[in-house]
Amino acid sequence: MDTDKRECILKAAVRAFSRLGFRKTSIDEVAQEAGVGKGTIYLAVSSKDELFLQAVERELAAFLAEGRKLLPVFDDAVELLSGLVASEVADAARRPLVRGLFVGQTLATVPASEAQVDLLVTRARDNLVHALERLRDGAALRDDLEVDVAARLVQDLEIAALVRAERRSDATLTELDWRRPLATLVRGLRRPLVAVPAARPTPRLRGRTA
Repeated sequence: MDTDKRECILKAAVRAFSRLGFRKTSIDEVAQEAGVGKGTIYLAVSSKDELFLQAVERELAAFLAEGRKLLPVFDDAVELLSGLVASEVADAARRPLVRGLFVGQTLATVPASEAQVDLLVTRARDNLVHALERLRDGAALRDDLEVDVAARLVQDLEIAALVRAERRSDATLTELDWRRPLATLVRGLRRPLVAVPAARPTPRLRGRTA
């Protein structure tokens, strides 16, 4: 199958799954959306599950491309991370397939896809990893920073915001000001060390000479 036709099918799948959800979306629905025959869909994928996962992967690529636009904008660690997190959370909330990946719906929909879903969630951290590497290499963060661990921690904050918004049906929870929580993360939780002033040398008294 040529690339253009495959791309057309995946775009149609993203629209259909985003609008109707997995259960209500049929292969016929995607074929109609793409303007192709049902048999053509099965030339691109072997099953509805595979089509769904490829649609999620395609939408994740668009999500990451949107976030990459922010990477060159800020040099300050707090501003870069808070701006990126705010953008990613808001964008994920607008993309049902990405939001579903983050909050566990993708794996619940296709339980046999755990390994693939784990890879997609890891890939979703790409922009966070690049941001943290840039800040570390620019001496804005400690040079022994474990970037992958830190990126996973920040992603967990994003997921928590999306899960909370999902449970409460409150979209405003995805529009938080992330500067304060990210500032806390960047600066650490330790009490800053208080520098002890150096002791002044005791002046020596001159004795009288005989």
